[in-house]
Amino acid sequence: MASLYKAIQLAEQTINNDRVGQNDLFGLDTVATNAESSDNYLQMPEWDDAERLQGEKDTLGLYLKGHPITRYESELAQFITARLDDLQPGDSPVTVAGYIANIRTRTGRRGRMAEIRLDDRTARVPVTVYTDAYQKYRALLVKDQLVIIRGRVERDDFYETGYTITVNEVLDLDTMRVEYATLLLIIENAGDMNHFIQSLQHILGQYRANASNVVVEYYNGMAKTRLQLGNDWKVRSQ
Repeated sequence: MASLYKAIQLAEQTINNDRVGQNDLFGLDTVATNAESSDNYLQMPEWDDAERLQGEKDTLGLYLKGHPITRYESELAQFITARLDDLQPGDSPVTVAGYIANIRTRTGRRGRMAEIRLDDRTARVPVTVYTDAYQKYRALLVKDQLVIIRGRVERDDFYETGYTITVNEVLDLDTMRVEYATLLLIIENAGDMNHFIQSLQHILGQYRANASNVVVEYYNGMAKTRLQLGNDWKVRSQ
């Protein structure tokens, strides 16, 4: 991709030369020969998984060799009540997670609302966001955004699934982390305890709040211990 513009230039030059018959004395297309040289192209690192998957989605409209939710599945399992392919009409209430594959807004009887396709790798299901919920959570309703949805599974024969999820709440992953966090575990392998304590005080001091406990697991090469800090050192998760 980094060399795409150069490649297009060489291709256009090759076509133009063919049209006017500009080949070398031996009938070899020097532009084509140059195009095959790796010297013309930038040597770049491979795309990471997130960038590659987004490229697949932008090009094909679907994820081909993976899914971006994979990296979060173990964490999301702590929050959700079902995967999308396990849902059935009447499953209420439910908490599900997925990427917004597409979104369409329209004006209903009470105002603006949204219809979403939620994708969690196991299935794509329709989600209906009525006016009140749409106005409250519209900032999170963005295509290709990972969201956690709490709602009701209601029968609706308009959709091929036979049901839709009616939204009560839309949350992002950071919000769920704050809601479910019970403690912050810090693992430290160091020999200088005094320096570690000073650094820890400085860092935790920026996030002190009566929220999550802090547990320190400390190992100095000879001994290992786990300590829970006092209530004065509880922190918020954001």
